[in-house]
Amino acid sequence: MLSKGENHLIKIISIFFFSGSLASLFLQVFLFRLGGFSTVALFNLIQLAFLLLLYISSGWLLKKFSTRTLLRVSLLIFSFAWLFLIILGERSIHHLILLGIIFGSGQGLFWSSFNLSQYILTHQKRREAYFGKSSSFSSIASAFGPIIGGIIVAKFGLILGVSYAGYYSLFLIVFVLNAMIFILAQDIPEHKGINFQLAHIFNHQRSRHWKLVLSQQFILGLYDAGFSAFSGIILFTIIRQESTLGFVQTAIGLITAVSSFIAGRMLSRNKKLYVVGAIGTFVGIFLFSYLNNWIGIYFFIFFTGLCSPYLNVPLSAGILNGIDTNKEKWQNKYHMLLERDISLGIARILSYVILFILFTFWDKSSIALNWMSVISVIPLLLGFLLYLMSRLGDSNPGPAAYKADALPLS
Repeated sequence: MLSKGENHLIKIISIFFFSGSLASLFLQVFLFRLGGFSTVALFNLIQLAFLLLLYISSGWLLKKFSTRTLLRVSLLIFSFAWLFLIILGERSIHHLILLGIIFGSGQGLFWSSFNLSQYILTHQKRREAYFGKSSSFSSIASAFGPIIGGIIVAKFGLILGVSYAGYYSLFLIVFVLNAMIFILAQDIPEHKGINFQLAHIFNHQRSRHWKLVLSQQFILGLYDAGFSAFSGIILFTIIRQESTLGFVQTAIGLITAVSSFIAGRMLSRNKKLYVVGAIGTFVGIFLFSYLNNWIGIYFFIFFTGLCSPYLNVPLSAGILNGIDTNKEKWQNKYHMLLERDISLGIARILSYVILFILFTFWDKSSIALNWMSVISVIPLLLGFLLYLMSRLGDSNPGPAAYKADALPLS
């Protein structure tokens, strides 16, 4: 059984993912229709750069402000970002850098506050079950977002008869949802008063477990953010209809939701099942990029939806278990969360720099497909690193880690 705090985190992140799933895919499509692949790459490059910058800054912000405060500020920023998109309309293409800064700042503040709360409130012995349930509920919440969003974009566009009116209607709905989440977030437990100095990142002694975690996160960053954005764009170039695109994404989400719930339970009993996730995710991405048609889409839906949770759940649990290898109190090891996100963020930024250069000078559609073929091997690399981690045995955390649920809240 999960604790009250763990279930509360799942509730918050599920609502947040539903809000984002309504429009995040169609934001990418909206920018793609305005300016093509290079526009999408530039927007995401700026967004990821400021996500990382704000995440690093949270090391100092959390000395004075609580996780609840940072999270609620991030939701205000998101609300403003969606409203700003509506105001700018088609002129958004001329304000990509500003939009990237706003969205990236919101992401950085949200994930820094949520990840710390997640570490403190989750018990190591239940983390596979926690991430399995969290991924399942988030996937269910996210699954219905794309199909609802696709219908809104298609139908409202026809009804209003104005160019991109369906997109603006969708952005307005997400603006309202983020404002609602801001109110609900008042009940999130708050933590503050961390002990952080930048020197902690450079001077602390890293366990072998933690070195493998950082390696996993860097390799993951080379494909996860870019894959999320450009797989949707490639799907759109094949399907050419927003409502059908939403249906496909919903199908993936529903399969992922069911598989995540099962994966959390099965991985608690047999941790070697990450092999299923590594091989299945590789097959799904490779066939999608190689076939580039509806048959490839069917393979993509089936293999990634069914198998990816068996890779993602142990990767997520491994991060928090790796932090537990440091026996200090949570206030003294926030630098490990930052270190993890720096590793992930630098790799994400590097991937978008490469993509932006490629999209600027070469044929954009073929580059996107070839790039997806190359990154399809990354799940196999992540599976190999999980194998190396399994050879280390249990991290054997100290008493402070096992008593995470009982830590006092400020």
